[in-house]
Amino acid sequence: MDEQQLDQIVKARTGGSAGGTTSRLELPPDLLEQAVGRLTIVVGAFGLVMLGSIVLNSVLHLTLATIPLPSVALASRIGGAVAAVGMIGLLRSRGLSPQRKCDLGLGFEVLGAAGIVLFELSMMPAIGVPIGHFSAAAIWILLFRLIVPAPPLKALGAALGSAAAVPLVVGLLRHTALGPSLPPIYPIYYLTSLGSALVATALSVHIYRLGRAVGEARRLGSYHLEELLGAGGMGEVWRGSHARLKRPAAIKLIKPETLGGRDDGARTTALQRFEREAQATAELGSPHTVTVYDFGRTRDGTFYLVMELLDGFDLETLVEQHGPLPPERVVHLLAQACHSLMDAHRRGLVHRDVKPANIFACRLGPDVDFVKVLDFGLVKHIEPEESDEPGLTREGVVTGTPAYMPPEVALGSEPTDERADIYMLGCVAYWLLTGKLVFDGANAVALISNHIHAEPVPPSRRLDGGLPAGLEGLVMSCLAKDPADRPETVDEIRSQLLALAIEPPWTQARATAWWDEHHSR
Repeated sequence: MDEQQLDQIVKARTGGSAGGTTSRLELPPDLLEQAVGRLTIVVGAFGLVMLGSIVLNSVLHLTLATIPLPSVALASRIGGAVAAVGMIGLLRSRGLSPQRKCDLGLGFEVLGAAGIVLFELSMMPAIGVPIGHFSAAAIWILLFRLIVPAPPLKALGAALGSAAAVPLVVGLLRHTALGPSLPPIYPIYYLTSLGSALVATALSVHIYRLGRAVGEARRLGSYHLEELLGAGGMGEVWRGSHARLKRPAAIKLIKPETLGGRDDGARTTALQRFEREAQATAELGSPHTVTVYDFGRTRDGTFYLVMELLDGFDLETLVEQHGPLPPERVVHLLAQACHSLMDAHRRGLVHRDVKPANIFACRLGPDVDFVKVLDFGLVKHIEPEESDEPGLTREGVVTGTPAYMPPEVALGSEPTDERADIYMLGCVAYWLLTGKLVFDGANAVALISNHIHAEPVPPSRRLDGGLPAGLEGLVMSCLAKDPADRPETVDEIRSQLLALAIEPPWTQARATAWWDEHHSR
């Protein structure tokens, strides 16, 4: 189903434009989250002021013999503190969306304005401070507009409700024990709050429009950018979601200049090549290959790739945080990675950047330690198709990561084929088993030189204990300098991995226990 068809379905079901009114009024989730954080601080401060005023009044009564706090005032302060605690609980709840929390904050704005008026009219006379010309509720109303973004109508309703709380509280207090002690209340006392409400509404319109402008600037097709997850040499990765389906996604942004080329024409060619290869990647069918949802280009030429959002660790981070993995777990993870590469190779594609950072162990539904191979950004056809456009290849350009680069790629001695991925897979296995790279080097040139000339140290010699002979032999065969000396296919590697009888085996029960301990939801 294409985008136009989807838009028509949404319009038919909503009776209007795609997305409906609500989606058009929403702010980016990260801006709402920031607003919730600010709101939590203000609500907490309000609660502390309510409690502090009780303590202060008690101290003044004991030391200066001031008038004791009337019961209605004491009850209002305790109620304000309790309301603040309850509000903080709601703001910290995972069951409420950031938008709903901000809406609740508007209600607290009205309660807060009433609490401030109660504070002024019951506390200030007790300590001899004159009132009647200005209410601090006016400042509270303005402050809230800077803290909690809201659509104009909601902002106007909350601001006017807060301003109306001023005369309402005064009227209620006139009929309580505080009534006789209340000083004259001048009209300006009410007008300052009303004027503040109108100014606050104007501010809210401006601030909300700015927030929406940020959201629109972050829109990529039907997707919104929400949170930056990481950045690297090829671009940035963001957490995002589909504007209508609300499906979470990982969105990779690639600037044209990162794809190579010294002029606009060369960069355009590189971008076309990357787009063609993204289409090929989307056709891959292995469940162990990251799913591609969409791709496209922005007006400034930035290429974006929308993929499934994964919950877990890339294998580089996994080893850095938890150390080398037991052989049986390494076998379990590598066999799944092989499944993804098998699918690519059978379709005539070579990954060319197999490394721990591009292999992800995740929690997927009820399964854990489920492997997804990522970043087919350097994928290349083993045999160029007859339909390939001339000029879309980049001859003579060395691609890949130096720490995992096959000798033949570094030398450019022969066309890259699936045996390059096999060498890199051997480097990944070495890292998982030892927590160390196959070769060290002071810089990229030294690393590449070692891959070309130096012989790798068997992984067992870099560990306190040994390794199953079959596993070590397989890893060392993958690291052979001559591609002809490596296993012929990834299928062969996967078969050998599955045939290893390592005790105790890595079971789902063991995997679940590990994830529950180290990466609970």
